[in-house]
Amino acid sequence: MRRYCATSPVDELGIALASHLAARKVAQRMADSAREVLVEAGHQPAIQLVEDTTAQQPGAVLALFADLYGGVRLGADRAGAFRRSAERIGHSAAR
Repeated sequence: MRRYCATSPVDELGIALASHLAARKVAQRMADSAREVLVEAGHQPAIQLVEDTTAQQPGAVLALFADLYGGVRLGADRAGAFRRSAERIGHSAAR
């Protein structure tokens, strides 16, 4: 039996979404925090920023993905919560 080990991502991407929080730059701060952790580990993620104004209330979420060889996708996410900083969200999702 052959075993394959997909240790190097083919593609690394993410989405930092913030609703009604553009003035506080929450999406950018989440992405920057996650990128800092991932770059330190040798990765180069492309994180898309989404500033939503259609949601009924403020909120934020960061989702990160790594596509590996063989069609495997790994992911991690972290949602915002009262008193949870954007930097903490980014750091937690990236780890």
